[in-house]
Amino acid sequence: MPTKGPSHIAATLVLAAALLCLGVSLACWYIYFTVYWPYRNLFDETGRYFDAQTLVVYQEQGGLLIWPALALSMLTVMLGVAWRAIRSASGPRSL
Repeated sequence: MPTKGPSHIAATLVLAAALLCLGVSLACWYIYFTVYWPYRNLFDETGRYFDAQTLVVYQEQGGLLIWPALALSMLTVMLGVAWRAIRSASGPRSL
């Protein structure tokens, strides 16, 4: 019967952090693909695009939204690897 020790608590915290990062990363990717992606080829020489239907001016700098999405995705992967390492280091688990 496995005991719940510091490694189990650490693995749980790392898994919770990974899931939180995954959720925020998915939200960032959604914002990037809905705000910037449809207009990426329509910007003029000043980096602006005016959508006449919605009366909104989109800026080319909106492409910077990809950086938090990429960073959080990489952090999610690193936390997932850390979680597996902690889980495998604590020994075999019985169901």
